Amino acid sequence: MATCGTFCRLLQLACVLLCSVCACCAFEEVLAVDSISGVTRRLMAATAARDCSIVHKACSRCRQVKADPEVLATQVASYTDQLSMYAKSMISTTTPTDTSSSSGKAKPVTLLICSACQPGYALRRTDPYPMRCDCASGHVDEGAGDCGACPKGQFCTGPQKGATGIVTGSSEPKACPLGLATTIQGAKSKMQCMTVSGYGRIISRDPKTFKVVIESELCGVGSYNTGSNTAGCQSCGPSLTTRTMGSGKKEDCVAPKGFFATNGMAKKCQKGTYASDYNDQPFCSSCPPGMTTEGEGSTSLSACSYALRGMYVSAGGEGVACPLDTYSDSELNSTACTPCPFGLKTESTGTQGVALCLAPPGWELREWEGATTITPCQKGWYKEGWNKNPCLPCGENVDTDSDGTPSIDGCFIPPGYGSLGVQNGTVRAELCVENRFGYADRRYNIESASCQLCDTNTYTRDVLTKTPSLTGYTAPEDCLVMPGWGIDASLTAVACKAGTYNEGLNRKLCRNCPTVYTTMWDKANSSAHCVIKPGWSMDLALGLPKPCDLGSYSAGGTLEAPGGACTPCPPGYNTQTDQAVGAWECNVCTAGHGGATCGVCPYNTYSTGGHHMEINCWACPAGTTSSRMAEDDTQCYATMVDADKDYFSLSDGSKWTVQAGVASGLACRSACDANTACVLYRFSSNINGSPACQLLLEDPAGQQVIGLKAGGGMDYVMYTVDEDLIVGEPLQQHASKTPEECMVACAKNGCELVSLALPNMPDSPGSCKLYMSAQDADWVGMHHVQGSKLFSDGFVRERATGNTIVGEI
Repeated sequence: MATCGTFCRLLQLACVLLCSVCACCAFEEVLAVDSISGVTRRLMAATAARDCSIVHKACSRCRQVKADPEVLATQVASYTDQLSMYAKSMISTTTPTDTSSSSGKAKPVTLLICSACQPGYALRRTDPYPMRCDCASGHVDEGAGDCGACPKGQFCTGPQKGATGIVTGSSEPKACPLGLATTIQGAKSKMQCMTVSGYGRIISRDPKTFKVVIESELCGVGSYNTGSNTAGCQSCGPSLTTRTMGSGKKEDCVAPKGFFATNGMAKKCQKGTYASDYNDQPFCSSCPPGMTTEGEGSTSLSACSYALRGMYVSAGGEGVACPLDTYSDSELNSTACTPCPFGLKTESTGTQGVALCLAPPGWELREWEGATTITPCQKGWYKEGWNKNPCLPCGENVDTDSDGTPSIDGCFIPPGYGSLGVQNGTVRAELCVENRFGYADRRYNIESASCQLCDTNTYTRDVLTKTPSLTGYTAPEDCLVMPGWGIDASLTAVACKAGTYNEGLNRKLCRNCPTVYTTMWDKANSSAHCVIKPGWSMDLALGLPKPCDLGSYSAGGTLEAPGGACTPCPPGYNTQTDQAVGAWECNVCTAGHGGATCGVCPYNTYSTGGHHMEINCWACPAGTTSSRMAEDDTQCYATMVDADKDYFSLSDGSKWTVQAGVASGLACRSACDANTACVLYRFSSNINGSPACQLLLEDPAGQQVIGLKAGGGMDYVMYTVDEDLIVGEPLQQHASKTPEECMVACAKNGCELVSLALPNMPDSPGSCKLYMSAQDADWVGMHHVQGSKLFSDGFVRERATGNTIVGEI
């Protein structure tokens, strides 16, 4: 490798100077290996490796170029004052040698130049060999070659070329013109200077340089700018203004004195109002009551100096309503109102003109007689309303209470008279006679207060007696009925119905015949026509009438036989109600009977009675039974009833009859239900490994009667069993009770079964034993209910000689 010369030293110096902006140069055949210092070796290595950061700390991309040493030396000399400590160290560690070639020209050297900088930096491209990254526009030098964002409120234009042509490394932040400021960091030019609140921005061109000039102006009165924009000052709405210059918001726009604000504009205060200061109110202040202003746009309270029409100005400067019978017809600064002429009156205070000075109701100004003041209307005359009209007559036979009647409503029709309406423009009244009546008092509705006609079938006394009346009739009570007629509750004349009578020539109700008596015809006029009515008969023993009960009827009395007799219906038949009036009403069956002949309902059926004869007795629901003559479905009892606990135990287990082949509780139940001798059963699904169904059968020769509840205790089913057999678990024993009393005792304490001695049936007192079912997890059981064995049906069954039970509740 050749030895470096003087030019090579200059080139080395340039590399060192640029170490903080570009990368240090690497040289081909520049320095002898023996003379290269450690720093120089590092620079050469960085050049060979293209380490861009050695060119400048912000260089992001670089490349190798062949550089003219003389041009490079000139470039380096232009900013030798910018040598870094690192560059000075390079100079001190290198030894200059001759670098001239045989032709006398300096050899090109290889070095790194920067081709791109990191964001926030700008490559200085004015150098032949760019090796420096300056702070870009919108950034400011923060020292040590670091660039930061330009501060908010200012702007930074970036590297600038001075008058000598030398490019500065970066620009200092510059202030915006007065009233302007940037709103973000990193502003690059004055164009980014926005308005400050209260200022507007103005852009113009310098007439000499034609450069854009950016300035601001302080917003004048009547305009504003909110700031942070490029707009000029905005004008307030029509007639709106601001209190001072430099307003920074639209809300500063207010109405001036004498105006109010509405819909973004100002309008003059209306007459009678004022505004004494700037304001943003949608209305002006009102003048004191009764006062107004001369015109619009008033600016002070003192402008409220005029009293409104109908008012005068008080000593306190307020408007006061003109007193009654005075007026004021213009807005004046007057302290008194003008009295009405001719004694005329005003209807209220505050009258606004002489035209409202009038004669009150019931008064008139008789100008045709030359009168100079008003006078009241004469008796029998009236005048309505506040006006200057003359009084009017009420009419013929029409009067008033006194002078000065203020309305036709004060005119009245006298008692006993009625209006004929308006005839020839005048109301006429007439005497009310001949089946007509008027009113007992004065009637002030004169046009409609006419004579009223008597109701149909009523007449006034002058017509009934054929004698003219000198006075008018005054009430509906003057209209009378004929004999055989009466007045009902609605005050209507009606013919007396059967069972009532009236002598007539009065306004009475038709009188009723005595209780349960009636008449033989309508319009009866005597009590002698009253006879006993159908459905009743006379109880001769008591001497009083009595109604026919259900199952009997009576056609009532006659003149020849005033008392009646109740006749009974045939057996099994009934009437639907009492007081039946004929045999045809025996048309339904009694309870417990049914069919075409109303026969007794058999077992397992019922009839509630009251049904027509074609309806048969109804069958009880499936799984239920009933006694004969059952009267409703509540007497249909379940044929099989669960024991309250598990089953009824027997004191003698040999009395159980085993049902072979029955493997389920349902089958065991069916076996008992199908056997008329079965009293009850018990079933187990697993006795000695097999199911068991066992029945207790009735003993026809037994002397003990057991009764088990049917229908929840509403009835009992009765069976005979051996007198020594105990069925169930004992509860109580009573020494002497009738069968019915014994069953009543079983209604509580968990009792399910009664035991009675056969001789005590059906109603003799004797021993009464109460039992309940037993609890056993292995067995379940039910007892059998049959209609023919119900206590309510009674027992009529032939047994061994002397063993006949006859029982009936």
